[in-house]
Amino acid sequence: MVVISLVSVYAHMRGHFRLSHLLGLVSVSLATVAVGSSVFLLVALLPTEQTPLTVLRDAGLIWVANVATFAVWYWIIDEGGPGRRPTDSHRGEDLQFPQDQDGSSGWSPDFTDYLFLAFNQSTAFGPTDTAIIS
Repeated sequence: MVVISLVSVYAHMRGHFRLSHLLGLVSVSLATVAVGSSVFLLVALLPTEQTPLTVLRDAGLIWVANVATFAVWYWIIDEGGPGRRPTDSHRGEDLQFPQDQDGSSGWSPDFTDYLFLAFNQSTAFGPTDTAIIS
């Protein structure tokens, strides 16, 4: 994962933005597989002798990793990713935030908005204030 990140940063610095974006997708995909594997291992190891505090700590860490991973997915997917997304306004083609429902505010989301969306999705298990359009 570290090697992929370093190669991605190097490719971005050299102007190879498509390669950097592809390596970012690979990195997030590996993180998603790691979170899924961690959930599987947590559930599989529940019958063994573990302290409740250890299980609770591990579940909390998996939940934090899940929120962070989905925040990155939302950030990458929305309007083609951060390299293609216009910085002056948000069109709301993929994710429609409450701030851009009128379409003329000139507002554009940053990573914290995607982090908040991922937190709400993972906590509420239902629709949030941001509509997922596509």
